[in-house]
Amino acid sequence: MVKTAVKPIVEVTTEQMISLLFAQNTTSFVGFDSITEPAMRKTNNRFLGMVEKSSTVSALGWYQYGRMVNNAQKRQFTSELRTTLLENGVPESVIDGFENDLTDIVESAHQQFESAGLSWGEYMVDPKIDTKSRMLIDHTKKDGEYRVYAQVAILNTKTPVYKWKDTGKELSEQEISEMKEFFPPKKEGSRQGLKRPYIIRTYALDNVISFRINKSEYKIQ
Repeated sequence: MVKTAVKPIVEVTTEQMISLLFAQNTTSFVGFDSITEPAMRKTNNRFLGMVEKSSTVSALGWYQYGRMVNNAQKRQFTSELRTTLLENGVPESVIDGFENDLTDIVESAHQQFESAGLSWGEYMVDPKIDTKSRMLIDHTKKDGEYRVYAQVAILNTKTPVYKWKDTGKELSEQEISEMKEFFPPKKEGSRQGLKRPYIIRTYALDNVISFRINKSEYKIQ
């Protein structure tokens, strides 16, 4: 049996995390552990400001959003076209023989998806190489609060843990169910035209407690 050394968890500051995220600018995997206050409606909400949410996600970062969605649309269209041909009695061997023709049909019929861009904030520019990040966003609110965010496409997420802030006790299933009645409705990629749209999330880096990139794990000091 070959033994491999376990990489130690490296402690970094938020500023060092930003530098590490800047250093990567090609599509890659990333993981975040974060503690946030869940967004909820305010009216008659006994949970508002009283609960914290611990989340762990695996995601795709540093992607080109428009290209990613266009490629997924073409894969979906190709799959649907193959299914239609099979349902109409065309042998799979015949379909495989016209793979290039299928590709041409998909390319000619596909309507190019264009990203609507950011609704707030700006992609940060790495001062070292004068290039915009594909992930990092900064934003200054009207009250002057400045924050840095990471935008990612979610691949997998663990069931979040909800705790009362004052006691650290986990909410019961009944309490979680009641609390979720106050959650805003989710709108997942309605413009993407995909049966399984990419779920895009934006994380404030000051809520991140640890993260993983390039097979290394980092803990925020």
